[in-house]
Amino acid sequence: MDLDPKTSQYVKKAWQLYSTGQYSYQQLADWLFKKGVTAKGRDDGQPKVLAVNAVYSLLSNPFYYGEFKYNGEIYQGVHQPLITKDLFDQVQGVILSRSKNRKTEHNFELTNLIKCSGCGYMITAEEHKKYYKTTNRMATYVYYHCSKKSRTRCNQPYITEPNLVS
Repeated sequence: MDLDPKTSQYVKKAWQLYSTGQYSYQQLADWLFKKGVTAKGRDDGQPKVLAVNAVYSLLSNPFYYGEFKYNGEIYQGVHQPLITKDLFDQVQGVILSRSKNRKTEHNFELTNLIKCSGCGYMITAEEHKKYYKTTNRMATYVYYHCSKKSRTRCNQPYITEPNLVS
């Protein structure tokens, strides 16, 4: 099987662009779409933009540098590689750096410990600050509420931290 010269040049360029760390999966999907690299057409026959997870899969696949996975093992292929192993490793480094857990700005003590009584999903928290002009002071309040991840609408109210603890 031979490479499509038009498509392969754009896929190779997408690898190079992502390796710079300045492009997101969505930006690459949009760029590839403009170049004619698309996902299978919709019901009306029109091409569509690659899904973000398809771009991630493309950028994580060792097939592009000449190897392939089979039953959890990696084997050397006989096909012509599109990119170098160095470029593959560079892209994996960018993917890894973007996927590391980010340090959260707040550390709310009760998040991930309590489930909503209404829908069973986890409780999350928000911090709000209020300035009182008459006393010239700033007060900080922490409100806990349902993360509302369920498809059904959860109507549980917000609750302040002191009311939740008591």
